[in-house]
Amino acid sequence: MAALTNAADAAVEDEVELLGAALAGTEALLDRTIAQALEEADQDRAREQRVDEPSPAEKQPDEPPSQPSRALLHNVQASHDAAARHREDALQKAVAFRDDAPPKAARSTRGKT
Repeated sequence: MAALTNAADAAVEDEVELLGAALAGTEALLDRTIAQALEEADQDRAREQRVDEPSPAEKQPDEPPSQPSRALLHNVQASHDAAARHREDALQKAVAFRDDAPPKAARSTRGKT
């Protein structure tokens, strides 16, 4: 009976260890994703600053029709802004999820029996 209990305990400890390793891998992936999202957000901010500057591509009333219209440029900028807000929101949710995870030391139960 004790052998069965020990075998069950060992199996549970192995499963906990595997789950801990999987969680660590998931956290590493989440950290890389957050870092990439932060970099993309910085690029979006830089792009927005460039778009805020006067653009020679904006159509003036006396310009030929081959130039893009202000409405088109406004729609493109609005799309970029919406995408940037969406990425920022997703990034904030990912950071909140990561920060809500229990500390790594509290998750490991191997050898503490």
